[in-house]
Amino acid sequence: MKRLILNIKEYIENWDFYPNLLCIFSNPFYLTRRALLENMMYFSENHTFSGKILDVGCGKKPYRRLFPNTTFVGLEIDTPENRKNKAADFFYNGTVFPFGEKEFDHVLCNEVLEHVADPLPFLNEIRRVMKPSGTILITCPFVWAEHEAPYDFWRFSTYATKLLLEKSGFTIIESKTTCNDIRAPMQMLAWYLFDTFISRFHHGKLPLVACLIAPVTILGIIGSKLLPANQSFFLDNVILAEKEQ
Repeated sequence: MKRLILNIKEYIENWDFYPNLLCIFSNPFYLTRRALLENMMYFSENHTFSGKILDVGCGKKPYRRLFPNTTFVGLEIDTPENRKNKAADFFYNGTVFPFGEKEFDHVLCNEVLEHVADPLPFLNEIRRVMKPSGTILITCPFVWAEHEAPYDFWRFSTYATKLLLEKSGFTIIESKTTCNDIRAPMQMLAWYLFDTFISRFHHGKLPLVACLIAPVTILGIIGSKLLPANQSFFLDNVILAEKEQ
C-alpha cells in the first residue's frame, strides 16, 4: 500500500512537468508547463546531448528522461529542505560548485536564474565546469508572478538573457520564447484567479481549478490557434548556447 501511494504521488508530481490534456482541468499552470515541456523536447530532439550533464537547481530532475544515455548529475543549494525533498546528487554553498574545471559536456538550468542574486558570477561558475564547446540549455521567465519569496530577484528579456550569456563567454546557438501569443495573458489571468481565490484552500482545490481556471486555459489554447503571435510578450526564454573557446 505504501508503495502504491508513493507511485500515485510520483505520477501526480509528473503532471506538473509533463501535463497531458486532462491536466487542463487540474493544473492552473498548464499553459506555461506545457510550453516549457514542448520546448525542452524540441531542444533535446534537435540537438545532440551526450556524455555528462549537470542540472543546476535540479529539483527532482523532472527533465532527466529527455536526455537518455547520459550521465545526469543534479546540483542544489545546500539547505535542510533541499536535502530532504530534492533529487540532487551534490549540494553547494550558493557560490562555488563542488566540481573541478571542464567536467561536464552540457548544463541544464531551468527556471533558476531569476533566483540568483548575482547572475554573472553564477554563469561564470557554470562556464568553469563545462568542457570546451560544451552547451548550456537555460530557461528563465520574462513575464511571471513573484514566487519562492524572498528569493525571486529578476525577470529577463530576450536581450538581457543573451547579454548575460555573452558576457559570461557563451555564444548563442538557438533562442526561443514560450507562449508568445494570447496564452501569455491567459496564463497570467489563470495565476491571478488561482492565487487570489483558490490557493488559500487546503482541500477542494481541484473542483475550483476545473470550474474557474480550466475555461481560461481552454480559451488560451483556442486563441493561440486563431490570433496572431506577439514576439514582445511571452512567458519564458529558452536558449541554447555554446561555451566559447
